Amino acid sequence: MEPEREPERASIAEHRRADGRRGDRVWVHLLWEGVLLVAVVVAALAVRSEDASVFRGLGLRDLSVMLAAGVLLGTAFAVSLRAAVPNLAVGAAAVTAGTLTGWLVGQRGYELRTATLVTLGAAVALGLALAAVVVGLRAPAWAAGLAAALGLYAAALSLGAGRTLPIPGAPDLRRWAWPLLAAAVVVSVGAGLLGMRREVRHAVGRYRPTGDPAAGRGGGAGLVATTALVASTVLAAGAGLVLAFRAGAAVPDDGLTLLAQAAGAALLGGTSAHGRRGGIFGTVLAAAFLYLAAVWLGLVEAEPWTRQALLGGAILVGLLVSRVVEAAGESADDVREPDEDRDERDPYATEAWSPYSTSTYSTAGYAPGTAAPGDQGSYRTDEPWWPGQAPPGSGPPFRSGSDS
Repeated sequence: MEPEREPERASIAEHRRADGRRGDRVWVHLLWEGVLLVAVVVAALAVRSEDASVFRGLGLRDLSVMLAAGVLLGTAFAVSLRAAVPNLAVGAAAVTAGTLTGWLVGQRGYELRTATLVTLGAAVALGLALAAVVVGLRAPAWAAGLAAALGLYAAALSLGAGRTLPIPGAPDLRRWAWPLLAAAVVVSVGAGLLGMRREVRHAVGRYRPTGDPAAGRGGGAGLVATTALVASTVLAAGAGLVLAFRAGAAVPDDGLTLLAQAAGAALLGGTSAHGRRGGIFGTVLAAAFLYLAAVWLGLVEAEPWTRQALLGGAILVGLLVSRVVEAAGESADDVREPDEDRDERDPYATEAWSPYSTSTYSTAGYAPGTAAPGDQGSYRTDEPWWPGQAPPGSGPPFRSGSDS
């Protein structure tokens, strides 16, 4: 008598047909973005009650320029975070971009346009270098980003000799405040909408570790991670240029506050700390709330430490939001079949162990797969395979009685 076999796992296509969804659940992001919108309105009213001129004339234009920089910074970190390669160098990249531009213009006599292009080219090179370490060496992205941030801080101190570097001929960005803010919002919202597409979401999600975090992810996943790191670094450099041009000078520092602002905007905006999942308008709304809250703290002459407390609180709240996004975002569409080019083999597996049989029992070879339903890691006499070794759809690896 043949043993009863475990039903085979349904394919991902069957899950999609049964569930009717084509991607992660969007409602949780839209709901949270509604909460953020209310928070932005409340913060704006609080600022207006202290100083109504912030929303008039040059004050409003200046606010728009700063908000554009904040949106670019938040988007820079959100892009890398969504690809599961968080770039901790975004703050230092922003500071160094302004410093390098000021040094090229003031010390080397470059035209401002040429210096800006050189700076953006250097940002591309830095992103590729990060990708070489993260993808090529399979190193944790946070560690590579931290090393890059320290190197950039050293470079900024070297270029500026610890002094503020003026940027001669820096444009008055308040004249282009609205196009600049619109461009930043379009980039952020466009990235969010693109990330909602099923194909993009699965491509981005392939770099999320599912087993050994040091295992290969495949060429496709590596390309996505490389693109995200380059885009993240370039966006951070763009934000740094906006801040430097707005001030007319660059002040070398470690970029920690800018990194906290970027991480706070990305996480508070609903981008999952684990990668892949993210909203549409969340980063824009979170960046707006953080900047308006900082303006209000300045207007009420709050203690200097309150700005750091605000950013730290935003990151903590963002981590809670990530947990909600992960819990509510899981759907049948998340069942992922192994990628053909992704190395997910068990490094301890014995591939050559073939099944054999005796007169009293048969034994299946050791192969990575999924554990039996209900298996909690302990030995069971009714389904006595080892945890994690039964191939999907297979029956018990041995049974009592004859093999007939």
